[in-house]
Amino acid sequence: MDLRKLFALFFSFWCIIVFAQQQEVISPLGKSYNNNTGSISFTLGEFMNNTFSSPDLILTQGFHQSKIVVVGNQPLLHQGIEILAYPNPVKAYVILKIEKYQDFSYMLIDMTGKIIEKREVVSTETEINFNYLEPSLYVLKVLWKEEDVRSFKITKN
Repeated sequence: MDLRKLFALFFSFWCIIVFAQQQEVISPLGKSYNNNTGSISFTLGEFMNNTFSSPDLILTQGFHQSKIVVVGNQPLLHQGIEILAYPNPVKAYVILKIEKYQDFSYMLIDMTGKIIEKREVVSTETEINFNYLEPSLYVLKVLWKEEDVRSFKITKN
């Protein structure tokens, strides 16, 4: 087989693998709203490509992601329950603090989207071990009855 044909075949497969993967953004803010006349959703921090304006409205369109992960570092009240994760950045352990921890669980996710750990929260303060993890960014997703409640962006030093 000709070397150019082999290279072209290899390059074609590489393009399919790289460009066919689902794109995902980890965003600091995003939300979806629905009613009987339609729906609208947004994600902060994505590229924009068009802006339309009228006297009453400005609409900026961009590349919208179908999967939204909202991250933040501020305490969140969920049904009157404060949820905290500290210290951040972390060297060894993160403490996940939830006053009324019943029906809560957490997932630790790396930047490739791989779930590293998923566990139930069994006390008001849960130690999450980061000792074995490489220095990187991680997402700590807090769930209540399998519903996403809060995500924290955790930096491992």
